Amino acid sequence: MNISFIEILIAIAVVYIAWQNYRIEKNKLRFDLYDKRLKIYNDLVKMIEYAWKNTDGLTEEKVNKFEIRMHEAKFLFGIDVNNYIFEVNDNLESIYFSKKSLLGNKYSNEEKKMIEHGLEITQSWFEEQIIPYDLEINKIFKKYLKFTIYDPNRIINKLITRVPSSVMGTMYITNDREYDDSDGDSNNK
Repeated sequence: MNISFIEILIAIAVVYIAWQNYRIEKNKLRFDLYDKRLKIYNDLVKMIEYAWKNTDGLTEEKVNKFEIRMHEAKFLFGIDVNNYIFEVNDNLESIYFSKKSLLGNKYSNEEKKMIEHGLEITQSWFEEQIIPYDLEINKIFKKYLKFTIYDPNRIINKLITRVPSSVMGTMYITNDREYDDSDGDSNNK
């Protein structure tokens, strides 16, 4: 069985092209996932801001539409984000039903004051989600909205080659610096 040099080169080229296609598709999938997650994040931020600034305009229809839009999140995020979305939705419903309760004459003045106090607590919860510089929502979504493109050269650059040294212990050499672990000192080159 004689395999020529050209056949080997063709086989290597085919493997390389297949690997490149895999990388492209993987990056496309990651971008599509990022795009869907970002839309949910933006919808969530808009609803939190709306609930905080405009509690009188919060209708059952808006709460239900928000809940329906957030169903997709179950498949795109982990339990931490889904729990947060559930908490937002629960507080939206609390505002809506509190406002609705205050409109009727079913409750005594003391009961209405308790409902108003609960409403103030819920509104302050929404304010706490938006006002601080380091938003709570950003902390929760951070790991899901980090977008990096797979770059094999970056991985190759991170590979470390061990070079034994007769006197100084083991030296680690990377593309941009040399590190000698015998005394914990590193030298940039």
